Amino acid sequence: EATIEDHQTLARYRVVTGNIDGAVAAYDAARAMEDPKERPVTREVADLLFARNLPDRALPFYRELFEGNQEDAVVGLRLAETLLRLGQQAEAQPLLDRFEQRNESRLLQAMTQRAEAETARREGRAEDAEKHRQEAITLLEEALAADANNGQVRLQLALTLMQDEATAGRARELLSEAVRLNPQLADARAALADLHLREGRTNDAVRELRVLVEQQPGNAQVRGRLAPVLMQTGDASGAEPLLRPGAEPHS
Repeated sequence: EATIEDHQTLARYRVVTGNIDGAVAAYDAARAMEDPKERPVTREVADLLFARNLPDRALPFYRELFEGNQEDAVVGLRLAETLLRLGQQAEAQPLLDRFEQRNESRLLQAMTQRAEAETARREGRAEDAEKHRQEAITLLEEALAADANNGQVRLQLALTLMQDEATAGRARELLSEAVRLNPQLADARAALADLHLREGRTNDAVRELRVLVEQQPGNAQVRGRLAPVLMQTGDASGAEPLLRPGAEPHS
């Protein structure tokens, strides 16, 4: 008879092979056997779906975990972040307020302010947009002071500062440090490449995009970002293979 470890091993194998639906099914079998108090398998599958940018699928697992222990600030804040990613700010806010003393809460509240700023900008409310942006910067500066090695905080602060040419230089420094601290932080590396392109440093952008392609060779979106930049540099021979499935980038 299969054990919980057997099901987890199968789930992890399916994750590696890209079979997320199959992985979730195997995790479900393991969840039926897990410790009902600690819920380690449920945490693992929730974090997997969250990391794979599938917040809609991660949400029910985080809800289940938080309902089981509403004093768990880590799960509560991850639930809040999942809700924010799905645009459900009204439901996320009480969780942020409840755990507001934690550094993670500052980060999530800053993300809420950034979202509000973007909404105001789209609606032509420039003054409100800048107000929300400055509130986000204040929260993120506080979070960075509390945890200088947090790559995600550096990323969010950089994304906020990038909106103003006057602070783009500091944004570049923050992104460079973020990828140094966590080379796998793909969003930070992608933002750094975008900033390099915006400022005319094409070779620097190519370098960062090549790293992304190497880290995520099966990601067509990442490959598609590098190809046109290579075309701009005149490297058509390097760009063309990136548009074919399974191709490797030329060094």
